[in-house]
Amino acid sequence: MTELTSKPLSKYQSAMLTHMGIVPWQLKSNDQDPVNLESKRPNENDVSSVEPQMLSQEQKQAGLQRLRQKIETTRKSVNHDVLLCLPECKTSQLLSDILVFADLSMTDCMFEESADPKDYADFKLVWQVGEKISINGLVLTAPAPDQITSSQDKKQLWQILHQLF
Repeated sequence: MTELTSKPLSKYQSAMLTHMGIVPWQLKSNDQDPVNLESKRPNENDVSSVEPQMLSQEQKQAGLQRLRQKIETTRKSVNHDVLLCLPECKTSQLLSDILVFADLSMTDCMFEESADPKDYADFKLVWQVGEKISINGLVLTAPAPDQITSSQDKKQLWQILHQLF
């Protein structure tokens, strides 16, 4: 632990450490010898310290909530619709049947072929194109609707959809 780091803490890292009760500090200058640092106790001239403040639990929770909101504001809202990460296919009977089952229509769908589900929020379901049919939270990975032809794949898809809706 005698290595000096040249990377300062980000505001998020500093806030998280403070939230956990750890007071972050950093050396003011990098030209100090790490061996000498172990033997001498840091004083006010050597260390830039965040003043320890006794925050109430409510203040900590409010700060954490503000951080979460700031992180989430960078995400795009889908307004509780279905995000389809595939080419637009309005004529797919399977997709139409799934939307009827979920009490949705094509107007409730947002087609974004190269979308990353992590960039979006407030969705009912995300359909990503993949080889095998699987579900991770609200992200369904399956072949495109017009590519699903076998009865076994359709059965597996419907079983997953019954769990979601």
